[in-house]
Amino acid sequence: MLVGLRQMRPRHMLLFFALLLLLSVFFLRQNNTHMITLRNIVLQADEQNKNLQRAVTDLRNYVAGHMNTGMGEQGIYLEHSYQRDYIAAVQAAGQGTNAGATLYRQADNDCRSAQDIATAFSEYTQCVTDKVAANNLPVGPVTPPSSDLYRVNFISPAWSPDVAGFTLLAAVLAGILLAGRVLLLGIVSMLYRANR
Repeated sequence: MLVGLRQMRPRHMLLFFALLLLLSVFFLRQNNTHMITLRNIVLQADEQNKNLQRAVTDLRNYVAGHMNTGMGEQGIYLEHSYQRDYIAAVQAAGQGTNAGATLYRQADNDCRSAQDIATAFSEYTQCVTDKVAANNLPVGPVTPPSSDLYRVNFISPAWSPDVAGFTLLAAVLAGILLAGRVLLLGIVSMLYRANR
C-alpha cells in the first residue's frame, strides 16, 4: 500500500488522505455514539435497579478498548443507587428498640409521606436530618454512603486497535507521505530552477 502511495500523484494522494481522514472521523464518531448508548443503559439500569453491575462492566470494557469514548471529567453519577443506599442507612438506623432507632423510624416515615423521594431526594435527606436534630436526643447521625463511590468514570486509550484506530493511523501515514512528497517536489522544483 505504501509503495502504491509513493507512486501516486500529489492530488491523488491528497484525495486518498482526505478519504482516510473522513473515514477515521466517521469511525471515531461511531465509537463515541456507542459509548453514549452504553452510558444511557447504565443510567437506565441504575434507575430501574436491574443489571447495574453488568451495564457498568460493559461500559468499562468498551471505553477501555476504544478511542474517543472518554466520559469527561465528571463521568456519570449513579443517583438512584445512592438514594437507595441512603434510605437503607436511615432504615438501618431505625432498627432496634432504643430511642434513637424509634426516632429514625419516625423521621423516615414522616419525611417519606411529606416528600416524593424520587423527585425531591435532597429535601427528604434534609427533612430526616432536621427531625432527628429537633428532638435533642443523644443519637448519632446517619452515616450516609460517600457520594464519590457512586461516580463512574472511565478513560479511553489514546489509540486503540479497532477500525477507528487503524483508519486514523492510515490517515496519519498518508498525511506524512503526502507532506514528504510535496516537500520533495518543492525541493526538486527549486533545484531545477536554480540549475537552469
